[in-house]
Amino acid sequence: MLDQTANSCGCPEAIYARELSHRANNALQGALAAMHLGRRGGAGLDYAVQRLEGVIALNRALGPDRAGVVETEKVIRQVCAAVVKAAGSEDVDVIVSADTIWAESHRVRPLLMVIAELVGNAISHAFPEGAGTVLVSLRDSGRSARLVVEDDGICGGWDRPGGQGRGIVDAFAAHLGGRVRRGITSGGSSRIVVILPTIALVAYCSEGRA
Repeated sequence: MLDQTANSCGCPEAIYARELSHRANNALQGALAAMHLGRRGGAGLDYAVQRLEGVIALNRALGPDRAGVVETEKVIRQVCAAVVKAAGSEDVDVIVSADTIWAESHRVRPLLMVIAELVGNAISHAFPEGAGTVLVSLRDSGRSARLVVEDDGICGGWDRPGGQGRGIVDAFAAHLGGRVRRGITSGGSSRIVVILPTIALVAYCSEGRA
């Protein structure tokens, strides 16, 4: 059941659809601007194509849920690569480290949106010089799962005028039965931890729920 923060944003599916549309629109606007630059003789066409390819890949990865089992590290890598490509950022490295976890797609899908949101925000706001690294870690003990997204950039806070990223992350974490902890590293970078019940399929099987 969603908490008050989640309810203020709408149901999970509504948030999901809205966020997918928002991400696609932002990347498409950037791609269109690059195409106009290319028409004027700039080097924008390849950049535009890259962002469009990223939008397609991201929407494919985060799109309509499909029943079945997925290997979480694989789909997390796909989402992170698509976010970087859709953002048109070649100078930000996203490093993924995850346990080998087989999970039901409907459990992983909200987590992927959280990851896309956090990685996308880091790319957009943490690196004023354009270059940096984002670390994405997922560990699952069989009882609980722990997602950590940390960058080596500058943390400007999590509440921006007109921004909805914090509410989206909190809503999906609550939908999964988890909670979010936000902190700043000793170097002034952002570190966000999402703690939630296990997503591992074996845990559901052992409890007779798979």
